[in-house]
This record gives sequence, structure tokens and C-alpha cells, in this order.
Amino acid sequence: MRYNFPHCSEQLERHQLHTINVTGTYNVRDLGGYRTTTGSQTKGHMMLRSGNLDKIPISSQKQLIDYGIRTVIDIRDEWEAENYPNVFVDSSQINYLNLPLIGDRLSNDVRWRSETENYVHLHELYIHYLEHCQIQIANIFTAIVQSKIATLFHCHAGKDRTGLMTALLLSAVGVANHDIAMDYSLSSQQIPHLIHEWRQYAIKHGQDMEQFDRKVASKPETMLEMLNFIQNQYDNTVTYLHSCGISNTIVEQIQERFLE
Repeated sequence: MRYNFPHCSEQLERHQLHTINVTGTYNVRDLGGYRTTTGSQTKGHMMLRSGNLDKIPISSQKQLIDYGIRTVIDIRDEWEAENYPNVFVDSSQINYLNLPLIGDRLSNDVRWRSETENYVHLHELYIHYLEHCQIQIANIFTAIVQSKIATLFHCHAGKDRTGLMTALLLSAVGVANHDIAMDYSLSSQQIPHLIHEWRQYAIKHGQDMEQFDRKVASKPETMLEMLNFIQNQYDNTVTYLHSCGISNTIVEQIQERFLE
């Protein structure tokens, strides 16, 4: 399916206003300020998405705390959290939670590895996450509702796992698919240093570079395809979240907390 994104550069510039520069990390964005299809707007200083927080200095930690962050939800696998610990693990000011979107058990499973390495389009990987990580998604949504305001959630690059959770969160409160896709599309622009490192590794190990380029991209079409899958299979995102075991009460609490 082809998608039309008129005045794409202007829209990217508008969405880049959500970006926050934090020394020591990358891909940090405030999810506030997005209009919903019913005329509401998401609140600022409530939900942030980002890349890894294992190397941010004291000044950046203070910056996030001053911004209002009180809960950090780390959706990386357990081995990532153990080997590259989040700086807020033992913080007295931040409630830190490690709630993997995938988790070591799945990541180390031979069948899972085969199924998630052999895809043609990136949205197919995201759909695989949607269909096989529903318990984990429910845990993360529940934690967001129970968290102290404001909340930041992150993975390593802040692109794939964080992008999927961002899409579900924004869609659940009524943000239009187009805006969700444009927010997602900013990610690969904000992690060029990571993409460079990954590219050198891929070349060194003789990986399929066409597959590599698909993997590191964050084209808006990818997110639209994932959202279309949800609509086709579940009617809407809220119904999908119900299939994960997320109650309507939790969805309503997220909407109440996150919308002005």
C-alpha cells in the first residue's frame, strides 16, 4: 500500500519540536501536544520516550528530574538492564522499573530468533511483537497507570520497542495514525551514531545490507502498516489492548491522565 505524506519536511519540522536534547542519551521526545481525533490534546511533561539512559551524567539526570520525571520504565531485556544498567536504578527520586517488552526467555528462544530475524518488511517484526508480547504490553501499560507523574519509557535505541509502545499509547488516547507515524519517523534521524556503529558491525560480519537498511529505518509507512494491522484484526487499538488483558478501566485512566 502506498501512503501520501504531503509537505513531509514541514511536518517533520513541526514534530521535531517534541525533541528534547539530553546529554548522554538520544531520541528523547515529549509526547505532549498531539491533537486527538476528538479535539483533545495530549499533556506535556507527562510521557516521554527515549533511548538508553545508562550513560547520562549527573547534569542530565537533574535535567530529567527538573522536567518532572518521577518514573522510568526500562523496556529492555533483562540482560541489557543488567549489563548496561540505567543510572536511575538506585535513585531516591526516581521510581525505576525494568519491564521488558520481549524479555530474555523469548529473546533466547530458537524459534523466536528465527521468526524475528527473517522478515521482509519491518512492520512484520512489529506485528510479531504485537501478537506474542501481549502479557508484557499489559504489564507496561499497567505500570504507566500506576506510575508517579511524569513517566519516561525507553529501550536501547528508542526506535523499535519504544516506537511500538509509543504508537499504542498515542493511539489508545485518540491521536491520529498520521501523527503517530510522523513521530516514529524521527527516530532514525536521531540515532545516526548508533546506525553507524551497527553498519560497521554488519559489514564486518558479512550481513545482508539490504536487510540491514530496512532494519535501521523508521519510515512512517512502517508504523502505518502496523496500525492498519491492528485496525484490520482488532477493529481499534483499545480492543487490541483488551486482548492483551488490559481492562477498560486502565485505558480510561491513561486517557484521563494523558489528555487535557
